[in-house]
Amino acid sequence: MPDHTNNAIPSADAPFNQHATSYSDAALTWLHALPDAQTRTDLVGLESEFAIRCVHELVDNRSFELPLQVSHPGNERLTHFYFESRNRERVFGTKNLAIGYPYVIARLGGYDVNAPLFLWQFQLEPHAQNTDMWLVQRNENHLVTPNYPFFHLLDALHGTDFSTRAQQLSEQKNLNARALSEICEGVRLLLGLEEDGLPLSVQSAPTIEEAQAYIMKGRLSWAAVMGVFPTLPRTTITQPPVVAPDLASDADAWGHSFSLLALDPSQRAVLHAMQRNALTVVEGASGTGKTYLISALTINALANEKKCLVVSKSINSLRRAQKFLLEKGFGDVSFILRDTLSDQMMLADMLRMAADNKNKVIYDEELYKSILNKTLREQRKLDDAW
Repeated sequence: MPDHTNNAIPSADAPFNQHATSYSDAALTWLHALPDAQTRTDLVGLESEFAIRCVHELVDNRSFELPLQVSHPGNERLTHFYFESRNRERVFGTKNLAIGYPYVIARLGGYDVNAPLFLWQFQLEPHAQNTDMWLVQRNENHLVTPNYPFFHLLDALHGTDFSTRAQQLSEQKNLNARALSEICEGVRLLLGLEEDGLPLSVQSAPTIEEAQAYIMKGRLSWAAVMGVFPTLPRTTITQPPVVAPDLASDADAWGHSFSLLALDPSQRAVLHAMQRNALTVVEGASGTGKTYLISALTINALANEKKCLVVSKSINSLRRAQKFLLEKGFGDVSFILRDTLSDQMMLADMLRMAADNKNKVIYDEELYKSILNKTLREQRKLDDAW
């Protein structure tokens, strides 16, 4: 299971360098998000009138459907965006197509930052008859996401609360033209940035070479960039996590080490390690049974009255893991969330339904202990035979 806790932001007094490893690849992409040949393109470069109208609709927080006609090579890029975003949504269950606006170009704590302050999700659809025509759509299910790596870095360096302000504007859907202008002006004044264009205008995005010339003085560029942005957890960690080797575990809180799925000794060794240690790292090549083992660990934890959160970049992996739980009768207590924000109501309904349908189980403690001791003896015999 991929661990995203390395999306950590250095503290204000930590040593910085251009090749610091405290950001993950996804976070670095959000900090270095100028147009490139594959994943992002300048909105004005596609079509200037469309760019102006689109940005005005975005900052006014409205749903829209706008036509966009482009020729080569812009059409080729949109085709790539369309298929790439569809593939990511199908495999990972995430919406990765977004428009970033406006851009801060500056050096912050040793990082050369070319970062949009906010990203607006949208949907791209090809026209039914015209191969050069596209529909750019946005509805109430598309989110506005602050650039958390940038805002967290800003807060860590200057002791500000831009992350909280941006998060509130996003989650409460209060990000409008006025609110956007205010937070951008606050960032500009704090960093002493030069301003490229009038507030809420739409300028051409700088090239990589132009951005390098702006880095030292710093610039707020009212540029808009369309493209595929990797999914990034909303982390508020300001320092890399440190795991002590003597971190306490709750080994005494586990009643048994059995699962309804058959495990070989190496797999069961992982289960025992999970119960003894506060942190266990397991590696395995493709096809070695990691998804199966995760399902077994989850069943055991649920049977020991634990709460479990299984995280994966692939929605299909989660579905395969849950399939084992469903087959073993854990369907009422397992749920898959594709999006923690939009699926909240669905989760609440599922939990309510599960609570209402919960069957009372007749439990005989003495009988349980007797069967448990007998099973442990059989397990030791099998291990010796193996």
